[in-house]
Amino acid sequence: FIHLPTTLLAMADASVGGKTGIDFHRAKNKIGTFAQSKAIFIDPVFLKTLPKRELMSGFAEMVKHAVIGDDTAYYEKLKNLPEATPESVAPLIADSVAIKNAIVLQDPYEKNVRKILNFGHTIGHALESLSLSAEKPLLHGEAVALGMKAEIEIARQKGFLSEKTSLSYREMIDTFFDYLEKPAFDFKDLLHFIRQDKKSDGKHFLFSLPDEKYGYTLDAAIGKRELEDALWAAWHMGDSNTTDNQR
Repeated sequence: FIHLPTTLLAMADASVGGKTGIDFHRAKNKIGTFAQSKAIFIDPVFLKTLPKRELMSGFAEMVKHAVIGDDTAYYEKLKNLPEATPESVAPLIADSVAIKNAIVLQDPYEKNVRKILNFGHTIGHALESLSLSAEKPLLHGEAVALGMKAEIEIARQKGFLSEKTSLSYREMIDTFFDYLEKPAFDFKDLLHFIRQDKKSDGKHFLFSLPDEKYGYTLDAAIGKRELEDALWAAWHMGDSNTTDNQR
């Protein structure tokens, strides 16, 4: 088979790497397999058919690549875009594909380094699952954008990212995804879905996070209270109208 991706999400990310998955019992990608396509044909002309939300959903994966990749020039290109449009993102798709493909070639079956591609997805998938019953469910990339913001805060609190770097990442996400509302959720419900994450070992919440010193940290074990504190800090940062007692 060959892939002919028609969304930015597929062009920049999902069509690359051979991973397939389906949702099961409201859990994201619970069942899946690996099958590499013979070819992928990407034509950015399809981007002009996308609603803005769908374009931004794919752009979130490009932001992920910019954060976890070692190409600082690519990060600066994305961060300095005046706006994500079909015309502005089309020339950058190849950069995202190159970053993901380089990781996949090192670890095709996600035993090691490929886990870093899940950055933003551990919490993002939980939010996406929780939103499925909402009147306006989150798109995948929107959930990932919110997930990245929270996981950046986890990385900062664990000392993997400096305050300066984490702030830069958060500001980038806030700039492009300012239309997303802060998640309203029951923390216990969110934990239920995080526990179903494929990286979970049944005892700890495991995260693959960006790390300034080593590039990335895989399977970082995070405690329940640490997770709750990071979520609160990430999604209520700068909100002077909330207090700790409202958690």
